Amino acid sequence: MFLYENGLEIKDMTGKKKQSMGLGKIIGLAVLATIVLLLLVVGFLIGTKTGRRLMYQYAAKYIYQSVEVETEPEEKQTEVLEEAETETTKPDPWYDEDEPVRNFLIYGVEEIGGAKNTDTMMIASINMDTGEIKLTSILRDTMVQISGYRDNKLNQAFALGGVELLLETIEHNYMIDIDGYAWVNFESFEEVIDLIGGIDLELTTAEANYLNTTNYISKPENRNVSPGMNHLNGNQVLGYCRVRYVRTSTDGHDDYGRTERQRLVLNTIFNTYIKRNPLDLMTLSKKCLKYINTSVSEEQIAQILECVVEKRANSLETFQVPINGYFSEPKEYNGVTYPLILDWEENILQYYQFLFGDTEEEAKNRYETYKTEKESRMKE
Repeated sequence: MFLYENGLEIKDMTGKKKQSMGLGKIIGLAVLATIVLLLLVVGFLIGTKTGRRLMYQYAAKYIYQSVEVETEPEEKQTEVLEEAETETTKPDPWYDEDEPVRNFLIYGVEEIGGAKNTDTMMIASINMDTGEIKLTSILRDTMVQISGYRDNKLNQAFALGGVELLLETIEHNYMIDIDGYAWVNFESFEEVIDLIGGIDLELTTAEANYLNTTNYISKPENRNVSPGMNHLNGNQVLGYCRVRYVRTSTDGHDDYGRTERQRLVLNTIFNTYIKRNPLDLMTLSKKCLKYINTSVSEEQIAQILECVVEKRANSLETFQVPINGYFSEPKEYNGVTYPLILDWEENILQYYQFLFGDTEEEAKNRYETYKTEKESRMKE
C-alpha cells in the first residue's frame, strides 16, 4: 500500500521512498494518451464509412456557412411544401436513385451600368452512382422560348426575370431538370484565381497578341503574356475567358471559342485545386467560398462531397450545346440579330447520350417522355 505526499512523492507503509513520478512524465503520458485517442478517432473517421460520412457532414456545414446562400421565393417554397405533402414516399435521398445524374447551373454575372448579364452559363452534372462529373456549355446567343415573353436569346431570360426565369427557360428548352445553381460575378472570379495562386494556360500567338493589345485584360500592367505556356493571374485569366474574336488552338471561334476557353479554365482550376494538401484546401476553401452564391442545400453539399470522395472523382468531361452541324447562324431571325437557331431534337438527343450515357434508342425514349411531360405542363 502506498501513500502520496505533495501529489508526487510516494512512500510505502514501511516509510521507504518509491521513485517519484515527475510532472514532466505526467504531462508526457497525458500528451501520448491524447495522441493515441486522436489517432483512434481519425482512424474511425477515415477507416469507416460512417466516420467518413460524419466528416462529409462537417465539411458540408463548413461550406454552407461560408457561401452566400440564396433561398427560393416564398411562393416557390410553398409549392415545394405542397408537393412534398402529397408524396407517398419520403424524398430521401434528394435525388432519384433510378436517375442518379444531378444537374446544377453555374453562371457568371457581369454588372454594367446597373444591368446584370449572364454571359457565361454552364451545366455541371454529377452522377451520384459513379462520381462522374460533366460540364456542358450552353451558349448565350441560343434562340429559346421564354415563358411570358417572345422568343429571344438565352441570356435575355436572366435580364427579364432573374434566376427563376433563367432556370425555367433552361429546363423547358434543354429538357433537363436543374437541381440547384451557383453564380459568381466577374470581379470575384479574379479574386478566386488569385487566391489559388493563378493557373497555367497555354496561349497561341494570336491569343497572346490579342490579349496584349486590347482591353480584355483590364489592367494594362498585366498585358504582358506570351505565346506558349503562361502562369496567369486572375485579371489575365478573366481576360482570356472573355476572348471571342480570336480562334483557339483547336480552331474554335466566336462564342464557341470563348466557351471552349471557359471550360478549359474550369478544368485547370479543378486540377490545380485537387492537388493541394487537405490543410491548404481547408484554408483556401474558406477564402474562396465567400465569393460564391448558391441555392444548394447543406444536405446536398454533404451528399455530393461523399459521392466525389468515395467514388474518387478526379476528372471532368466537357460538352457544348449547340453541337456542330445542328444549328444555323442567320444575321436576323424574328427581329433578333445574330441568334443561334438549333435543331433542338438532334441537339438534345446527343446531349442525353453524353450526359446520361444513353444509347441512341434510350435517348429517343427519354426525349419522348420528357416532351410529353413538357406538353402536359404547358396545358396546365
